[in-house]
Amino acid sequence: DLVLSARIERVQHRLSSRRWLVACRQRSFAISRAWRPRPCQPRAVRLALLVLIIGLFSFLATNLLEASTQTIASSTPPVTGLECGSPRKSLVSNTSLHLVFSNQTKGTVSIYWLDFNGESVLYNTLAPSESYTQQTYVTHPWVIEDAKGRCIVQLVPNEAGTYDIPIRR
Repeated sequence: DLVLSARIERVQHRLSSRRWLVACRQRSFAISRAWRPRPCQPRAVRLALLVLIIGLFSFLATNLLEASTQTIASSTPPVTGLECGSPRKSLVSNTSLHLVFSNQTKGTVSIYWLDFNGESVLYNTLAPSESYTQQTYVTHPWVIEDAKGRCIVQLVPNEAGTYDIPIRR
């Protein structure tokens, strides 16, 4: 009699635990208890949830980093345009950079560097649709004039890098 009741209890326990396991697996996608996975969830489901959470944090961190970088970059322009004719001269030759001048006008343009005395030094003449890369330094001013000698733009680079300078009228 005692052996029989022990067997009946074991069978009932197995049945009840199987019913519980089936019910638990049916609601395994439900999230409860502060994102704590249930013990009955298959390893693949827990792994998928972990990958989803890591991906979400990675996405948020990347977007926040890009937003802060854009804010910094927009607050200090890398090349400053100046009023034509403003007195300027090259100061120091510490930080190297490259300017890519591209003539988008219908006429010829001349590119001048302002030396350490403020004198114009002709570096290149560009025909329409021509481009030219110039190595220079931060704080070295450049003047671009049309074929008649009229100033189109005067500019000074402020930080290292390579910058496209489209020349337009």
